[in-house]
Amino acid sequence: MRVSAHITQSGMRARALHDLVRVATITDNLHTTGQQELATHSYSPLIGASGTRHGKVLRKADTLMRSTGTPAEHAMIYLQSSHLEGGIIQREGTLELHLHDLDEKLRGRYLTISVPLGSLIEPVRWNGGNPRSILSVEPVDKDGTLITPLGQTDLRLSNPDERNLLEVMFLLLEVRPAS
Repeated sequence: MRVSAHITQSGMRARALHDLVRVATITDNLHTTGQQELATHSYSPLIGASGTRHGKVLRKADTLMRSTGTPAEHAMIYLQSSHLEGGIIQREGTLELHLHDLDEKLRGRYLTISVPLGSLIEPVRWNGGNPRSILSVEPVDKDGTLITPLGQTDLRLSNPDERNLLEVMFLLLEVRPAS
């Protein structure tokens, strides 16, 4: 993960990270009982999307910035799950997850958030202590929006090398209804 944070070409980074999630979850798959509920949505970052690109990414970034009340210059990791979008912003040392347009069946429910690569290195102090079972602090609202803290870190999204490391950590983010 640390090496990939220094690769600046997004195509090379994508190739270097291709099997990272699968490898990181091999031991977990050996120890699970098979009863864990499948993720409702699996998000992945738009690597290198800073909001300055033209076209679709810029429109999504602008929409997300307006809906979160985040200033346009605020650093964000943009997330996408098929037609859904979201992002991770940083308020002081807190990483905060913003998801939008979540399914009707999730509205009014708390979610469990899983960051499978979150345990590989330790720059984030995760809420609840386990990056694979972060409970949202509030339920999804009636409009399908969820805003919840994920954890604390000294890394900064505004620092390019640290941002790359955080993007790699959020290579996969899964949400499911809390039990």
